[in-house]
Amino acid sequence: MTTHVRSLLFFVLAWLPLALVADPVGAAEAPGSVLSGSQRQQAATYRRDIGERHTDAASISRLLSMGEARHQLDELEYDEAVPRLERVVAVSPDDAAAWVALAVAQMLKREPNFPLASAAAANAYEAAEDDATRAVALGLLVEIGDRAASKQEPRRPWEPSPPLASVELDPTGDGGLATEARRLAGGRDLTAQLRAIVEEFPAALVPTAIEPSTESDLAGACVAFNRPLARPGSVRFEDYVEVRPPVRDLAVSASGKRLCVEGLAFGADATIVLKPGLPGRGDESLAEAVEMAVYVPDREPDVAFRERGYVLPAHGRQILPLKSVNVSQARVRV
Repeated sequence: MTTHVRSLLFFVLAWLPLALVADPVGAAEAPGSVLSGSQRQQAATYRRDIGERHTDAASISRLLSMGEARHQLDELEYDEAVPRLERVVAVSPDDAAAWVALAVAQMLKREPNFPLASAAAANAYEAAEDDATRAVALGLLVEIGDRAASKQEPRRPWEPSPPLASVELDPTGDGGLATEARRLAGGRDLTAQLRAIVEEFPAALVPTAIEPSTESDLAGACVAFNRPLARPGSVRFEDYVEVRPPVRDLAVSASGKRLCVEGLAFGADATIVLKPGLPGRGDESLAEAVEMAVYVPDREPDVAFRERGYVLPAHGRQILPLKSVNVSQARVRV
C-alpha cells in the first residue's frame, strides 16, 4: 500500500467517529418516526428532567395524582395541573393521554412554555399505541409551533384561562408533521379527538377532590370522582371507606359522582381512606387505596328563631325559643 493511500485511509478512519457523534440533535430520524432528532432529544430531556424533579412520585398515589390533575384541568387551572401531570408521567411514562394533557396544560397556562409543550407532545407521539393519538400529538406539535411563532403574550392576571375548546387542531401545509398528522387522522376530526383524549383522562375511576361539609348538624366531607359511582342501594359503601382517626357513628352515601361521609368531628383533621374495589358504574372500580386528608372547620356562629310564626301563649311563661350554633349567649330585642 502506497504512502498516499495509507494517509487517505488514516484520514477517513480518524474522521468517521467524529461524523457519527457530531451534532446529535440533527441526527437522522429513527425508523418509523416523523420526529426530528432535535424533537426526540427534547422529549428525552423533558422525561429525564421530570424524573429528577419528581423523585417522590412513586411514593404518592398515582390515582391521587391523576385525580388532582383531572380536577385542575376541569377548573382551567393549568399552572397547578402541570406538576400533577408531571408526577403521573414520572411513574407512567408510557401514558400517552397524560402527555397530551400535559402538552395542553403547558400551552394554555398563564405564561405558556412552548418548548416543554412541544416536548410533551413529542412524548405523546412516541408513547401512543394508535394512529388517532399519534395524529393528535402531531397536530399539537403543529399548533404549538404556530403559537410560538406568533409570539403570544402571557395572559394578564385578570384574564380568564382559556377552555380546552379554544384549541383547534387543523394541521395544514406541506410540512412533514402536518402531512403525517393528516395521514394518520384518516379523515377524523383532530380537534374532537383531542378533546376526547383530554376530557376522558384518566381512563380509570379516580377521586378528584375532597371538601368538608358543615351544612348540617353532623360534620362530614364529600369526595368527588371523575366518573359516576355505583347506584345507591346496590352496594354498601361503608365497606369501602375508612376514617382516621376512627369515628363511632359513620354514615356513607353516594350519588352520581360524589361520595359523602358523615360523623366526623368539627374543628379537626381527618383522613378518608378509599379502599380498593370501591365500585363505580358498570365494571369500573377503584384500582388501589387512596388516602385523602381534609380539615372540617367549626360551623359559623349563628342564632335564629327555632320556629316560624311562633305565637306567645296568653298565659304562663312567655318563652321565645331560639336555636344557636357556637354561640354561648345572645342579646335579643323584641
